[in-house]
Amino acid sequence: MHYEVITPIVNTLYELHNSLGRIFKYLDKNDKEAYEILFNIFHYSATGSILTTTKPLEDARFINILDTTKRFLEIVFEVYNKYTASLANIAHYVYDMTLSHFRSNKKYILLYDGMSIIEALYIAHKMRPVNFVGVMINPGGVTETYKFIMGSHKYLTRVQRLEEIIRQIAKETGAQAQIFRDYDDAIHRIENLGGLDPQTIIDEVYNITLRLGARLNFLKREGATIMLISDHGYDVVPAIPKRFKMQHKWAQHALSIIAPILVL
Repeated sequence: MHYEVITPIVNTLYELHNSLGRIFKYLDKNDKEAYEILFNIFHYSATGSILTTTKPLEDARFINILDTTKRFLEIVFEVYNKYTASLANIAHYVYDMTLSHFRSNKKYILLYDGMSIIEALYIAHKMRPVNFVGVMINPGGVTETYKFIMGSHKYLTRVQRLEEIIRQIAKETGAQAQIFRDYDDAIHRIENLGGLDPQTIIDEVYNITLRLGARLNFLKREGATIMLISDHGYDVVPAIPKRFKMQHKWAQHALSIIAPILVL
């Protein structure tokens, strides 16, 4: 059953990954604008509204990736609705798929708390070729439910810290583990500000992603294979007129429930 559930998600995710090259080509390799387009495509596909640019709706060159994104999210939300009780087992199936690609003498596991599918796809494109691109569905869109799906066999007797789960994975795979909270810190800080213009939010998350990319490039130059994990994504939601905030929690069609996992 898990194979039949996960395969459409992974296949559509790879379609998205392969489509990103066209965005960069159309924009003459303008990385920041490409990121902003991708950000708006996902936001529009989830909410039906645009944040900062209408290009994905007006430019025919983006129609294919917009349609693929909608299809990807429809599949994810359908799996969430139909298999909520099995999401921990499905997550472990995705994790086992990931492990099959995580083979090297020098391995790192990097957990980026709060990194969304948007940043994961952007990084996957910039770091290509990649060994694996996948997602887990975190039903609550928060760290606590991620800890449950990753450590469900122990959760009822002792709630593990996220660091414990990641370091246990590192120990089992012979990897070094590092945990970063740049995205999650930004999410909660912006959530508590009461509202920002959406361009400021996109710029801030993009700058975090640039720092992540620099760290990954350094490790790749050292010959490392990297498992890049997130425990949940985030959503950009209205706060006050023309101002938005970031949050991560369960909501109908929330991007927060998508927890990407890559092998680079």
